Amino acid sequence: MSKNIEINKKFGFWGTIKIYAETEKITRNIWMLALKRIKGLYPEKTEEEIVDFLNSRYGRHFADSLVDVAGDFNLGLLMMRIAMLNKIKLSDWWSWYYGVARPKLPIDSAYLYRTAIKAVLVREDVQKEIKQLLNCEKDPVWKDPETWLYSEFTTANDLEKMWAYLQQKCEFNKGDHYVFDKPADAI
Repeated sequence: MSKNIEINKKFGFWGTIKIYAETEKITRNIWMLALKRIKGLYPEKTEEEIVDFLNSRYGRHFADSLVDVAGDFNLGLLMMRIAMLNKIKLSDWWSWYYGVARPKLPIDSAYLYRTAIKAVLVREDVQKEIKQLLNCEKDPVWKDPETWLYSEFTTANDLEKMWAYLQQKCEFNKGDHYVFDKPADAI
């Protein structure tokens, strides 16, 4: 770390960690590991920018999220959490500090539609509609609805269309936990 960068030793990340750590050497080791890990996650940021983040109140909150406050301070657990740090874990504090929107995680819409359709397959009316739509009696490719549901050839678009069709045909009502209007927005 550059000598000219000043660490906020009263507050921020360092200040929070020193409350729990027994010695300044332990606090420094934790600081250095966090600095190194964050630099690895955000190589485009300068060391000064990362230290500014760690010195801020967001750095303090970030440290709080890493320390196991429910029990005694566990150095090994804290070091492991920092070593396993990823952008998802850091995103809240990082985004708030830099004033940017949180990154949206990719949504597996195919998985969401499969889950919704699987949940309603227990209903006879749903099974009947899917069997008729897929022509299960005449087409040996789709022996049953589950064959179609889990086929690698069934796309997210196919699943979405099937779900829309089922909602219309089978009249799922709003009180029903089967309602799944827009799965991508549900997360």
